[in-house]
Amino acid sequence: MLMQCWALFTLKWMLFRRSWSKRQFWGYVFLSLLLFLGAALSMILSVFFYAVALYSSLKESPVALLFVLNSAIGIYLFFYVWGILMDLQRADLIDFRKMLLLPISLPMVYLLNFLVSIVSPIMLFAIPALIGLLAGLYPRYGLSVFVVGLPLALLFMVMMSAWAYYLRGRLAIIMENKRRRRMALIILPLCFVALGQLPAVLSHAALQSDSQVFSAETLDAAMPTLLFINTAIPVFWPAYGLWTFMQGAFIAPAAAAALGLSLCALLGLRFGYVSTLHHYMGLYHDTQAPRAHKEVPRQHIVTEPLTARRLPMLAEDTSALTLAFYHSFVRHPHIRMLLIMPLCLGLFFLFMYRAGAYNGFLVGDGGWMPMATLVWPFFNFSLFMFNIFGVDAQSFHGMMLLPTPRYKLLLAKNLALAPFVLGMALFFVAAGALLVWASPRTVLLALILAGHLYLFFCAVGNFLSIWFPYGINRDALRLPTWRLRMLLVGMASTVLVAVMITPASLCMLLDRTYAVQSGVGKQYAGVGMGLILLGVSLMAYIYSVIHLGDQFTAREANMYARISGDRE
Repeated sequence: MLMQCWALFTLKWMLFRRSWSKRQFWGYVFLSLLLFLGAALSMILSVFFYAVALYSSLKESPVALLFVLNSAIGIYLFFYVWGILMDLQRADLIDFRKMLLLPISLPMVYLLNFLVSIVSPIMLFAIPALIGLLAGLYPRYGLSVFVVGLPLALLFMVMMSAWAYYLRGRLAIIMENKRRRRMALIILPLCFVALGQLPAVLSHAALQSDSQVFSAETLDAAMPTLLFINTAIPVFWPAYGLWTFMQGAFIAPAAAAALGLSLCALLGLRFGYVSTLHHYMGLYHDTQAPRAHKEVPRQHIVTEPLTARRLPMLAEDTSALTLAFYHSFVRHPHIRMLLIMPLCLGLFFLFMYRAGAYNGFLVGDGGWMPMATLVWPFFNFSLFMFNIFGVDAQSFHGMMLLPTPRYKLLLAKNLALAPFVLGMALFFVAAGALLVWASPRTVLLALILAGHLYLFFCAVGNFLSIWFPYGINRDALRLPTWRLRMLLVGMASTVLVAVMITPASLCMLLDRTYAVQSGVGKQYAGVGMGLILLGVSLMAYIYSVIHLGDQFTAREANMYARISGDRE
């Protein structure tokens, strides 16, 4: 069994390395950079926990010590849940479905897959912080903190891995149902938003409740609540077991905590194995054949196809392509996530700003708000605007056979994305204007700059889509195969967006600088500059779309090879 586990670990590491890129040099460079940043963050946390643990132990405050241990567990859970959300669909190294046909112990296969999944970057980077925390307690409590603390911490990590493995398996089962997949794609962005804003909510609540929230009197008053939380919630049992041992209690509480963590881990493994086995054997209702429903006669009404409708001021073929691309975007899971997550995060951010949660960080009269709300949608949709044919892996060959001029394909793609990008931009501009009571002149400038940015992004995006196309996986929850490429695309897109919004930012700065001037010309200097940018971007788009259509015709075979080659 040990040899099989070692072979699986070796296989996992080899697949992890090769998943970055076939170009080993740049893959190793970026992998080394990420490992260095993770190790640096881990060292910083280890020094921080060492100092805090040493201070609390020398202060001889039991409640402060318990609070430090609970905070360490809370920080680990914060990063661990982020890791679960970033890798929700489980990819087992051993295909469980194929093992059903072989004379192999299925519990052993499940256990081997679980052991391989335990070792993760979050766990590895948490070990130095754990050592730093225990090292800070060593001068006061001796070597016994390592003897008791390390087993409890390792059991805690195993328990979390067991339930996380069960959660990934259950979610993979749910995602096979198309209707439940849509619900999951709605709920998961909300989880990202809530988890990302949790530190701001907690800090704001602490500051609003009492300015002396970390004083000795406040901590002493919270002691009964901390004890109840540590005894009732299993994730805080390691802190409670180590804390009782350091307070001079017998080893029994720590042993009970270790036994409880072991039982929770076994329970999670049992649930995960049963759910996985039932799923692959077809014992769930979702995997069974649907029941026969009584057919109800319906009146056949001849309706006009969606693509047969006409859009004003557009030719017939351009109108049909625009409607077809629009409905393709509407049904794409990435688009739904890009619509839901910014709305939830933006509304939550605006609410917290209104409540005064960011007064210590975002000072001023809110003059930055219109520009921030204007740029956000374009940065959010840059993945699709800079790669407009990435979702057409299955239909690109059909587009190549159309006798339509290629510039009309580019125009139709840009028009199909307009309702999503401009609609969200208008919503955020309106919400930001109402929040800070922006002047009508500022709102007018924001609307002008929205048109300028969309035309500018479309022109640049058309060029990038022709010369640097790549396929976008339809399943938004699966990790991309080319991790190095996606990392480079994300970094390059961020830098490019920052450069492209610079002229619009200067217009907003000009409007804010001369807002209090007496002359009308100076007050509307930003609006005038925005109109100039809008006119320039409109002429640049009209000129570029024709020439890029010719380049599209010349490069469509290469584009098809790249886009279709990324299909999984």
